[in-house]
Amino acid sequence: MSLLGNGTQDALDAGAGKAQTSQGITLSTFFASLVGAIAVFAIEFGLFLIIKNKFSRIYQPRTYLVPERERTKAPPAGLWQWVVPVFRTSNSDFIQKCGLDAYFFLRYLRTLLKIFVPLAFIILPILIPTNLVRGRGDSFAVGKYSLNQTLYTNVSGLDQLAWGNVRPDRNSRYWAHLILAIVVVVYTCFIFFDELRGYIRLRQAYLTSPQHRLRASATTVLVTAIPRKWCTFEALDGLYDVFPGGIRNIWVNRNYDELSEKVKMRETLALKLEGAETALIKNAKKAHLKKLKGEAKKAGKAGHKEAKEKQLDQQRASNMDGAAMAETAGISTGNPHQVRHTVDEALADASNEPSREQSPERKKPFVPIPVLGQGIEAVGHGIDNIGRTVFKGLKQVGKDVDDRLNTTGGFAPNSDALAAGSSDTHHDHAHRDPTTTAETSTASSRYPHAHNATSQEKQPRQPDNDVVRSISQDKEGHFRPPADQRLALPPQKNHFDFGGDGTHDDPRLDDIYRNPQRLGEANKPHKAGLKFWNHKRSTPFGIPSPTPHRKEEDEFPLNADPITPGANPQATANDLDSVKDVNRGKSTKEKSESKANEYPAAYNEEYDPNDDGEPAWKTYLTDKDRDTMRLPIFGWTWMPSLPLMGQKVDTIDHCRKELARLNVEIEQDQREPEKFPLMNSAFVQFNHQVAAHMACQAVSHHTPNQMAPRAVEISPDDVIWDNMSTKWWESYLRTGVVILLIMGLIVGWAFPVTFTGLLSQIKYLTDNYTWLRWLGRAPTWVLSIVQGILPPLLLSLLLAILPVILRLLAKSQGDHTGMAVELSVQSYYFAFLFVQVFLVVSISSGITTVIDQISNGPQNVPSILASNLPKASNYFFSYLLLQALSVSAGALVQVLGLFKWFVLAPLLDNTARQKWARQTSLPDMQWGTFFPVYTNLAAIGLIYSVISPLILIFNIITFSLFWLVYRYNTLYVTKFRFDTGGLLYPKAINQLFTGLYVMELCLIGLFFLVRDADDSGHAVGTPCKGQAIVMLVVFLLTILYQYLLNKAFGPLFRYLPITLEDEAVMRDEEFARAQEKQWNLGEDEEEGEDINDILEKRARRSKEESKQAEEIEMKAIEARRERGRLDPRNLGSMVPSAIGNLLPAKGSWADRSRNQPARDSAMPSHDHFISLHRPQRRKVDPESQRPAVNPIGEALFSGINDEIEDLTPEERDKLVQRAFQHEALRAKRPVIWIPRDELGVSDDEIHRTQRFSKHIWISNEYTGLDGKARVVYRRSPPDFSEVDLIEL
Repeated sequence: MSLLGNGTQDALDAGAGKAQTSQGITLSTFFASLVGAIAVFAIEFGLFLIIKNKFSRIYQPRTYLVPERERTKAPPAGLWQWVVPVFRTSNSDFIQKCGLDAYFFLRYLRTLLKIFVPLAFIILPILIPTNLVRGRGDSFAVGKYSLNQTLYTNVSGLDQLAWGNVRPDRNSRYWAHLILAIVVVVYTCFIFFDELRGYIRLRQAYLTSPQHRLRASATTVLVTAIPRKWCTFEALDGLYDVFPGGIRNIWVNRNYDELSEKVKMRETLALKLEGAETALIKNAKKAHLKKLKGEAKKAGKAGHKEAKEKQLDQQRASNMDGAAMAETAGISTGNPHQVRHTVDEALADASNEPSREQSPERKKPFVPIPVLGQGIEAVGHGIDNIGRTVFKGLKQVGKDVDDRLNTTGGFAPNSDALAAGSSDTHHDHAHRDPTTTAETSTASSRYPHAHNATSQEKQPRQPDNDVVRSISQDKEGHFRPPADQRLALPPQKNHFDFGGDGTHDDPRLDDIYRNPQRLGEANKPHKAGLKFWNHKRSTPFGIPSPTPHRKEEDEFPLNADPITPGANPQATANDLDSVKDVNRGKSTKEKSESKANEYPAAYNEEYDPNDDGEPAWKTYLTDKDRDTMRLPIFGWTWMPSLPLMGQKVDTIDHCRKELARLNVEIEQDQREPEKFPLMNSAFVQFNHQVAAHMACQAVSHHTPNQMAPRAVEISPDDVIWDNMSTKWWESYLRTGVVILLIMGLIVGWAFPVTFTGLLSQIKYLTDNYTWLRWLGRAPTWVLSIVQGILPPLLLSLLLAILPVILRLLAKSQGDHTGMAVELSVQSYYFAFLFVQVFLVVSISSGITTVIDQISNGPQNVPSILASNLPKASNYFFSYLLLQALSVSAGALVQVLGLFKWFVLAPLLDNTARQKWARQTSLPDMQWGTFFPVYTNLAAIGLIYSVISPLILIFNIITFSLFWLVYRYNTLYVTKFRFDTGGLLYPKAINQLFTGLYVMELCLIGLFFLVRDADDSGHAVGTPCKGQAIVMLVVFLLTILYQYLLNKAFGPLFRYLPITLEDEAVMRDEEFARAQEKQWNLGEDEEEGEDINDILEKRARRSKEESKQAEEIEMKAIEARRERGRLDPRNLGSMVPSAIGNLLPAKGSWADRSRNQPARDSAMPSHDHFISLHRPQRRKVDPESQRPAVNPIGEALFSGINDEIEDLTPEERDKLVQRAFQHEALRAKRPVIWIPRDELGVSDDEIHRTQRFSKHIWISNEYTGLDGKARVVYRRSPPDFSEVDLIEL
């Protein structure tokens, strides 16, 4: 008996068995549906051929709207010429432009073709005649076979080509089905093995390529669930230092939830203020134009033609003025100079920071590559949400279709853009500042290597002697750090009474400072006596718990440190206690007051707008024309504004105050990160890629589930910071809850689907339910909309929000990166599709009945599948045909992109930033909901490959068309920001086993259901019992095969083996030589210079470099000799290069990298020489004969340097220093980007904002209004930085 009510059960079973309605479909009916699908495909495909060259923004944006490194060559013009590069683009070029995920998706489609094409050639010639010739047909159930109408039925239509057409007196034919089923299983399993082997080989080649190994993500490991005492810089440094090459960077994460909320609120207010200011400026100009039009109309009654021509001349002049304003710098105020627009600016700014060798805490003598201090401050406060919209926004153009054929979406092209080069494009952000207030000049923190655990905001630079003076000595001569940097200990309890409160006056701290090695020691067990509840204090079996290690000090440091060991002001786990101790004893009111008083004034509270005279906008508008907004009720910031509820305020005035306040609070909080509590996670960057992969595979902690899981190949911008503090048990609990919710969603999806179906039966509802009879009195046109348009619209909306729901659930379960979320969504979405799209529509008894049957007897599964699946085969013929023709053509013609471009953009995009985001944001591919669609289609094909072999033809058509469509889209349309390195591919391969299992179970049931017929027509015996037993054995062997396959290949799916490192190092050296050769050629090859002159110049330079290097080595040797003793670890570095070449070379990469000495900070490195001789990064030559390019892409992306291959290791380290910090700590002050106008309203608003507060960055650089008061822009926003585009 079902536990569900009758109504609920009916709703859940509403869609059951829908596929069986297509049983016995005739050939004519099938061809009719085929003709309709072909017609839709022809229309959409023809539309694509006609408009693809006219709308390059929609169909070829990757040819110009991305940085030059990612651009693909535009396909040749013509109706069919675009097909040639789609097929001829090499795999290496494709991977370089699109990444491994895109490549492996297309390879996945090709793998499916590699499965189904050979199977079709083998199965169709055998099974089609076997099923068709002398089969049952449409006149079988006569005579003796008419006695059993249930078992012996006529077969018609396409079902005559399937399993059920075999007559009962020819059951021996089923041996052919068994043999071919085994062929399907064996061949498919072989393809899986071969593809996984190829996947591993290609992924390893990609990960060990020199270009990839340069990235920080290749050597950085995320360590989660770190115990409290191990979550310090010293503990992690000492723990992971055992791996080859040592550690380069460590970022201990802090909980910046409060700061993150402020940053999100600031971004929201900044966009509101930008929109309100833009609307004010536009409305003022519209009012001015309306006034001019009225005056012209009055004056033109006598000469209407002359007045109309004058009006057109004024509009053309206004358009020219708007374009001219968009080409000028405009004015700006409140710029904190946090943004470094180019890589060169970022590197120049970071070069002023002290290197890590100068850091007081850096004692590691064997880091082979020097790492520079705090790193890039040119990234400002990092990559904010607005800057990232280069890849994630929407597309934008003008108003009507005719204008949009030639429009640039608000972009005002400059005729001199191509000749200006990169120096005249977005790199040059010069502007006039109406103020003379000096901006704060900043420098790095004194402890740059602590990263998230220490202050990263710019602070005034202090000389080294300040560091010395900050350390005091006690009476016995022991060094002690200042009070604000000392460790805070909890107060002692029980019989250990020091009389202290656990703060810096605690006597225990004296012992720690005198004996710093005891800092991480476990507490000695106390005598618990009868206090059995205190057993946790005693160590089990008398074995103490391991304690964090301290870093080994360099016995012979090249740079003597003024700070002694033990006086390290690194952030530790005790920071949380110290914060609590500060606020202990304070009331809530005192805490809030102290928190409010810790921030300086953000704006001038005495500012009166009337002091500056009447605003410029009042000449054209009134107060009621300004935008207003309603504040959330009860002061709840999390609640959205509601109409007619809450206080009504002026949008500009309110947003100015709140934005200034948040800017001050955020920037001060960013300067004081130590006040935020520590998380239980950290990022550890190694010097070698293999060390990172070894650290992920090694067991880090002696306690289960501690310091695990660990992940590598993480992009800094892909980190989900909200999940960085998730505990291991919390992750398990969340995952369990999410799985239960997913199961409920899969089963309960029938409720909303049933509701949408009921909307199409309004008459039935009004006749049977009295409380709905009021609907029958609605107008006829309303009922037509409700019954005809609303149901499919709601169903489409449900299917659109389903991926969003799945991603929210996957994120809430604790995944640490966006790519990990996509991997989780891939599993959940496939389960949903397989159940709802395949099982529910195939099984007639309904999902609730099936669940009851399976729970009562799992052995019923084969019989349930066998009695239902063969009847649903014709439905999936039509389903695959629809996917192959209409969906593929729709993906090619970009229906959604056209809708956004021509409908949404004119309605929604009003500001310059919105238009810029629409123009520069390309469609993104969300792989988690993309792979499962085609995995489900492939699983259906495998299930029916023997039961109804005709489906193989439709699988081949489907995957061939999709391969062509998505090959084009990935090359020319779609942008790929993040990449899993192809990890979705092996998961999709494993999900395909579902199709094999269901096929085997179904065949087992079908074989057992086969019956012989005696002379009287009665069913007797089980003639195919042997086939069923063989298939059962094959089913068990398939399970064993998948287990062994994953056991063998599983560790290689994610991690690299040690055996590849030697070859990778050799490729790195070859790549370095090629890069150096390229740089040398770039410097030496001058126009008209003879080759002999080039060689002579190289010889002179080489001689000078050798002489300089020899002098430096001699100085270093002399400095070591003065220390009196030699450190054997530094012996190899003291041998002159000429003699060192005679020594035997070390045998491996580990020998070459371990225990290298710390380089003197005054010693120029080889990278320094490379940087000196490297030419400037690419710039556009205005006189070069370059092919014609799109002016928008040239202005927005010309000269952008996002290639890290052109940077030295030291320069890359500068960019990495802040990359793995919390996004809230890197957030930059947003600019309010408003358009200029000839009326002066924009300039007046900027001046008034500056007088109101110096903490609001507002600018009208390179944007203006055209003759119709539409916003045009010339360059990227002032807060856009090309550094944000670099994939570290």
